[in-house]
Amino acid sequence: MQKVNLSLVLILMLAGAARAQVYPSTGSAWVTPGGWEEPLSTSRFDSAEAVRRWELRHADLVLGDWQSAALNDASRVLLPFRAQSLSCEPDAQQRWLAQQARATGLDPESAFLHFAQDTRLAVKDTHQQLDSLLQTRPWLSRTADTLSIPGWDPANDTDNNGQLSDAEYQQRRNPQASARFPSQARVLVTGRQQYGGCEFRTNFSDPDVRAQLINWYRDDWQQMAAEGGYTPRLRPLLGPDVLPVVSGGQILELSLQAGTPEAEARYLAQLVDFLGQLKQQLSPAMLGVSTSGLALWPDETVAAPLRSQVDLWVRPRFLTPAMGLARIQQSWQHFALSAEGAGSVLMVSIRDGHSYLHPGDERAWQQDVETGLALYYLFNLPGQTYYHNWGDSLSIDSTNTSMRDWHRPGLPKNWVYQPTAMLKVDLGEPVSAPKGYKPVWWQAEPLSGDSRGSVLGSYKVVPAHWFWLYRTGWFGKQPSEGVIGRRYAQGLVLYRAVQQAGQSRFLEAKPMRISLPGTYIRVFYDGTTSEPMNYIELGGYEGAVLQKAESEE
Repeated sequence: MQKVNLSLVLILMLAGAARAQVYPSTGSAWVTPGGWEEPLSTSRFDSAEAVRRWELRHADLVLGDWQSAALNDASRVLLPFRAQSLSCEPDAQQRWLAQQARATGLDPESAFLHFAQDTRLAVKDTHQQLDSLLQTRPWLSRTADTLSIPGWDPANDTDNNGQLSDAEYQQRRNPQASARFPSQARVLVTGRQQYGGCEFRTNFSDPDVRAQLINWYRDDWQQMAAEGGYTPRLRPLLGPDVLPVVSGGQILELSLQAGTPEAEARYLAQLVDFLGQLKQQLSPAMLGVSTSGLALWPDETVAAPLRSQVDLWVRPRFLTPAMGLARIQQSWQHFALSAEGAGSVLMVSIRDGHSYLHPGDERAWQQDVETGLALYYLFNLPGQTYYHNWGDSLSIDSTNTSMRDWHRPGLPKNWVYQPTAMLKVDLGEPVSAPKGYKPVWWQAEPLSGDSRGSVLGSYKVVPAHWFWLYRTGWFGKQPSEGVIGRRYAQGLVLYRAVQQAGQSRFLEAKPMRISLPGTYIRVFYDGTTSEPMNYIELGGYEGAVLQKAESEE
């Protein structure tokens, strides 16, 4: 027991040290850590717990859970949550909500949305939770490609006791609603879900339900020592992607048809309003939201209130080695969100890089990581952005590598994907471009503007200060090929690409010699550096992180 306690004390001491920013030039984050495994291919770690201790020391922010309130308290943790969803299988949240509802004289069933009429949904995919639900709830029926859910109409419940007797069922005022109990008519999301499982939709129309949910998150986040919550995916909600209605579909609490843009928009507005209440009442709770599926501009009706509630935007696969120049020149929204004061976790994926062509080549994998960090530094805003690289993995977690996502299996994924030695190099703050170099322009129709500016159209943006070190095939302000640069007080980052993304032939392009605006040393994956140089050779879709040579400093 004493040994266990001493180990916990040591872990907490190490985690507490991570409260100061880990790396000098940017923040770092883990996304959904967990599933730690004992490494099989390195002596650096002797256990899964050693891997977890390493992760504790190498991130400023965690979107997930250390599976320990004590460790969460020593870190900065946002727990994953989806306020719009209630699990198909009763869990701790549903049990808590039901208990609180009964204690206050409320109907626990009011937490759910319900179909007001018998409804058939198209079903193309299957998963374990839905199969289990079909077995335990015989009133649900399924054919090869549809799922039938009975509807609930309160008008059929003439004695208002929450269920239909045989007589009431036979004499239903609305014969198109055949549910015996309201629970049979819950709005069930059957479309493919990014995070697995089947879900019921939450009823935000009821203020009592909102109050109960807020109390649940207050209690849960306090118990787990979290500073707030992170929603991995806000949409789709009630649209055709998740509710492909074949017949029926009327939602009782919204008086709208499921699977329509109107239902999606109304429910999104309710969800955004709830997030505002949650943030206000749990102040200073921090809220993070993934940008997946969201249009943050130009529709200001819902987008503006949403942006005002979110403290941290998570951008999955925002950066990839072969993303190309066009995507970079269109990515002004990151700098607009930053101008509004929001932070961002910018997630790097190396799925389309040189390692795709050469999966067994160690240097190809390391080069893709270097390019990913160089791209990240093009967008880095110290104090507001966090780096996370999820490599080429199918899942975002802390498990070991396999032959498909690294050149060598059996290594902790986060350990190999985070270029610790490179991040330790102090580049300082981003600064303006050197004199004589042409600025990169934003090209996102209908918006166009100088990346040095603080306004783009009608939107405020943080200046990116990007400039061209090389460009060819010039058409207006968009070259067919070029090298983008961004200068730091003590460094420089570069990226060579063509306009189009994912061009396999360009991945094999011959290296090109590029003159540098000064003398620099190149920093490699393992922290080693080149000799001081005034030029660099870059291949296709290749980025580089450079530090000022001592003579320049």
